Amino acid sequence: MDRRTGKLKKLNIQFLTVNYNNLRGLKVTTESILIFSESLKDKNTKVNWLIKDANSTDGSQDFINELLIQKTNSTLKIESEISKDTGIFNGMNRAITLAMDEVLTLFLNSGDYLSNEFIKKFEPSQFNNCDLVYGNYYINHEANKFLVKMDPNLDFEFVLSKMVNHQSLFINSSILKKNPFKEDFWVNADWVQLFDIMRASSLTIKYLNYAIPVYELGGNSDKFYQEGLNQREEYLNRCYSLSEVNALKKMGRLRQRSWYSFILKALDSPKRSFILKTLSRF
Repeated sequence: MDRRTGKLKKLNIQFLTVNYNNLRGLKVTTESILIFSESLKDKNTKVNWLIKDANSTDGSQDFINELLIQKTNSTLKIESEISKDTGIFNGMNRAITLAMDEVLTLFLNSGDYLSNEFIKKFEPSQFNNCDLVYGNYYINHEANKFLVKMDPNLDFEFVLSKMVNHQSLFINSSILKKNPFKEDFWVNADWVQLFDIMRASSLTIKYLNYAIPVYELGGNSDKFYQEGLNQREEYLNRCYSLSEVNALKKMGRLRQRSWYSFILKALDSPKRSFILKTLSRF
C-alpha cells in the first residue's frame, strides 16, 4: 500500500525461462505469457520476463530477437541473454543472477505454460507481502492433462519428503540469489534449493488452490526419478545424521509454534546437538 495515495502499489512479478533448441516449446511458453500479460491491463501488475537461451541453433535466437522488438508493452517487459551454459541448472543460475531484485519469481521453462485457471483467477492481492506463493499444477502427458494438488500447509516436514515443482512456485528473487541451485545435484537441485530455503528462512507463504502451470513431462526429474531420490538422500546425509533427520521431521510438525524460529537458528549454533536430542523425545 502506498502511504501517500492509499492505493496498492504496482505489483511486479517475474518469469525466468531457460531454453536450448526447443523452439516449439518456447513458442508455447511465449503464447501463454503474452495472453497472461494482456489480461493484466486493469490489474496494476507488470510482468518481467527473462529468457536465457544456451546458444540454440534451431531458430530460437531469431524468435527471441523478434519478441524483443515487437512484444514489450505497458504490462510486459522482455529481456534475454544468449550464452552457453553447462546444463539446465547452470542456465537457471545464470538467469537468477540477471533477475530483478525483490520480485516474486517463477521458472517457466520452454514447453511449460500458465494454466487457464491462473490467468483467470490471478489477483495482485494474492501476491502482496509474500516471500513464497505456490499452487497446484497440471502434468501434460500425451495430449492429456492431469491435475496434481499440493498440500495447503507447506512446511519443513513436507519438503523433507516431497517437493513443490519449481513451475508452480513463486519465490522472492532475493531469496533465490542467496540460495542458487547446487549444480552437482543435476537431477534434484531444485529440491535441494527449496530444502535450504525452508531450513534457513522464516517465510511468509501463501497457497493458491488452483493450478499455476501446465508442466511438460520429459525433464531430468522424470527421466531419472530414482537418481533424484538417491540425490535427496545424499544431500540429507551430508547435512545430518539419520537420527537428526528423524528429529527434523518432528520439528516440521511444530512449525506453527512460537519458538520454531528459535529452533531453526539453534540448529546452526553450538546448541545443535542439545536441540536435536530434545526434539527426538517428542
